[in-house]
Amino acid sequence: MFRGLLVIASLLLSAGAMAQAPQPRIAPSAAAKAALARGDTAAGLELLWTEIGACERAHPRDPICLDLRLAAAEAALAIGHRATESNAFSALLLTKTPLERLRALRLMLAGRNLTGDFSAPDDHFVKEALETIAANPDIDPVLVAQTRSAMAAALDGLGRYGEAQAMHRQVIAGLRPHRAAMPAAYAGALGALARNLDGLGRNIEAEPLWREAIATAQGRGGGTATDYYRGLGANLLERGRYRDAEPLLRLAVAEYRPRVDLPGARAGLATSLSDLGACLDMLGRAVDATPLYEEAAALSKVGDSLTSQFKGRNWLRWARNAYIRRQLESALFAVDAAIIFLKSNAAPDHPDLARAYQLRGFILETARRPDEAEAMYRQARAMWTRTLRFGHPDRVIGDATLALYLTRQGRDDGEARAVSLEAQRGILDHIAAMPSFEGEAQAAIRQYSPLFRGQVLTCWRLAHAGGAGADQRATGTP
Repeated sequence: MFRGLLVIASLLLSAGAMAQAPQPRIAPSAAAKAALARGDTAAGLELLWTEIGACERAHPRDPICLDLRLAAAEAALAIGHRATESNAFSALLLTKTPLERLRALRLMLAGRNLTGDFSAPDDHFVKEALETIAANPDIDPVLVAQTRSAMAAALDGLGRYGEAQAMHRQVIAGLRPHRAAMPAAYAGALGALARNLDGLGRNIEAEPLWREAIATAQGRGGGTATDYYRGLGANLLERGRYRDAEPLLRLAVAEYRPRVDLPGARAGLATSLSDLGACLDMLGRAVDATPLYEEAAALSKVGDSLTSQFKGRNWLRWARNAYIRRQLESALFAVDAAIIFLKSNAAPDHPDLARAYQLRGFILETARRPDEAEAMYRQARAMWTRTLRFGHPDRVIGDATLALYLTRQGRDDGEARAVSLEAQRGILDHIAAMPSFEGEAQAAIRQYSPLFRGQVLTCWRLAHAGGAGADQRATGTP
């Protein structure tokens, strides 16, 4: 027994000596570094995971394990792998210095942004990152900008667009002095702010940012402009400039295809195909759009780089395409699939979810199920009223849709009149904010012209018929 105690004591003393002796931080290994340096990120990541396993079995709290976890998170992020988040979280548990903690927090948020899996914990990580930056003003400004960018994307994902926008602007301000040395990062920051503004319906403000991002990316060292072609194309699509959007989206598709196995390219290709399909739908080429939605859906089944939010939007567009072609059963199936995906991952009042409810209303009304359609119209309108500024096109369409529905049903004249006037004021407010009457305003008037006609008809029926009876209902399809 005495001998056993001596052995235990010897082990404890040797462990103490090891703890006191500083260990050289040599991770990751030369082989892993070489694989990452030559661009073989998948091989480098496999080597890192092997090294992480060995390190954590032997010395789980060793600083080398932290280095390996951070390197693995960076490598996973580079190829769009879900392991970014898990490795960053493991690293977060090992951090000791503010610099290490901020690196781990940045990667943690970037991993959440990658998967689109946003929830309350992200708010905690954002707050901690902000506090770390505020308490350590000497931290590398590039890391600070990268962290702010990840925080802003997380806030976008949580539906807190106003806070996110302020942070995107801080990122741009932080990178502007370094834009000659870091053109790709600067272009990315411009694109992130443009995407945020597009999400808020401020597409006119976003357009010059997309164009600056394209110009920056096309310069020396700026990387690729493909993401920004797609972003500008989607911006123009939202504003009804379908003929301008189509060539940009086709260019994005053409550039993504050869790179489909590279980080982000699969998601970019799927998104561009879906956007191009929506563009062709609006140009009256619904038959040409259908295979684009099918290909986008097939791409979204491979790997994990496409979020439920994208899948929901693609199903929503596919449903609209089927509705345009009056394939009501297919349209209802597709819109229900869209709602399932969006409810599982989007913010509770996300614009795409509201659009899905409204489209479901159109389908149900066309299928002669008016009571169910009305519930969908009211749900969509309530969501837009809570979340969108007065005059936002979606909010206007929500008001107009309910007004026209009530008039068609010959019900609730007072409510129909009030909602109809709200839609008209929204249209005027939206057009009045345009910077150029000959340009944007004229395009908006053309886009709204069918809605104007419907609103005029609604108001005339209400004013002259004393209530739209069964024989005096406004006509037209949703």
